[in-house]
Amino acid sequence: MGHKHLSDSHSLCVKYEFLKRSTYQEAYRNFCEMLSWKAGENANRAHPTKKHAKSRKPNEINPEIDSDSEKFKEKKLKTCKEFNVAEVIKLYENYHKEEFRRMGRPYSYKTADCLGLLLLNNACGVAEHLTNTRFPMNRVIVSRAYGKVKVQMHDPSKPCQNAEYWRCENSGCIIWRGYHARMDESTRFQQMASADLGFILNFAKLDELEYRTEDYNPWNPNVDPFFNFVRYMERDYDTFENSIFATKITMELGWFGNSDEDNNRQVELLWKWLNNRNLESMKFRKWTGSRLPEGNEVLKWEIGSSLAERHRWTHLKELDIQDRNLKMPAKNYIHCDTVHIHLETDHFLEFCDEMLETRFKKKMITFIVNEAFDFSRAKEMAKRYECYANEKYDLENDMTRFFELKEDDAQIIFYYEKQSRSRSRSRNQSTSRRQR
Repeated sequence: MGHKHLSDSHSLCVKYEFLKRSTYQEAYRNFCEMLSWKAGENANRAHPTKKHAKSRKPNEINPEIDSDSEKFKEKKLKTCKEFNVAEVIKLYENYHKEEFRRMGRPYSYKTADCLGLLLLNNACGVAEHLTNTRFPMNRVIVSRAYGKVKVQMHDPSKPCQNAEYWRCENSGCIIWRGYHARMDESTRFQQMASADLGFILNFAKLDELEYRTEDYNPWNPNVDPFFNFVRYMERDYDTFENSIFATKITMELGWFGNSDEDNNRQVELLWKWLNNRNLESMKFRKWTGSRLPEGNEVLKWEIGSSLAERHRWTHLKELDIQDRNLKMPAKNYIHCDTVHIHLETDHFLEFCDEMLETRFKKKMITFIVNEAFDFSRAKEMAKRYECYANEKYDLENDMTRFFELKEDDAQIIFYYEKQSRSRSRSRNQSTSRRQR
């Protein structure tokens, strides 16, 4: 007599898939294929067939073309009347509970670490229990490389935990979660990365969220890393909008291209989930690892009106664009308290003129400049302006607009006591001072 807990053929097959560490989708797919399989007409024939088997040709995929695209659709999960996918999910959850009890650990999503939550979600389909579960992490780094997306989850009290998604030649992908690897032939690597990122970042409360590109490896094709996973995130997770609580965002520009339109679109996609209440600081850098010639040009980025008027942007306290390859007009940061910039000493007076003509929203704005900026030369150049005893330089001869050079802190601070003067008058006064 067979064991009682193995008397059900359905549960026996699902148990086998569970012990193989298949996901619940893979288990259900394999089960349905088994039920639909039928023996051939001559399956039991003893003598060999006259037909010779032909070797299967490998899929011809151009390694320089992104295999993930908007047109690609994930294979639909095959269904069968005899068994419902909900039954597989329920059995998987019961098997996980049994396994936790045998190990003497509580079956609790709240006590699981980041990789544990990912494994539970992908293994037994319990996303409905985890929708409001916050991952135990304070920093997330999303990096891309050729044929790879990597997610690093940092917890101050534990070692960093990694999840990686690799491209395969057969159009599938390999998923690494810590030291556990799994091949999925039905999903492409950027789609899988997008799905997991949606789960990881939903309701996350972070000190920093960073997007960056790994260094180019010479053995890879001479192409830029792909970025369709960003578009998948926008397409698949509209319900998660405003669900990420992050204090600081660090982001590379130039993924989509070098134009204002390309970079505005990239920023809008990547910060779509951000909640307005927590964001205080943004750091931008120009990605200079592009294999295209135009990818290494200086990026003169002017954010579009739809982005500049967003609540997230207008409430930004700190903006870091201290990159020689990135230039931004002053009107883009009129709401900020502190701005990190790359300023050439030779362009200091031009910078002062731009500050004079710009209507800032606050009475004071602090610029933190790069180490190469020469404050001694800047003070010599600033002699065209009247200097008061407190070493503040008057831009308009009425102390309504003036600036201060603080070499020890690498700061240039501009003060605006009142905003009544027109830009044309400011421009005329600036021109007259140059002619003296």
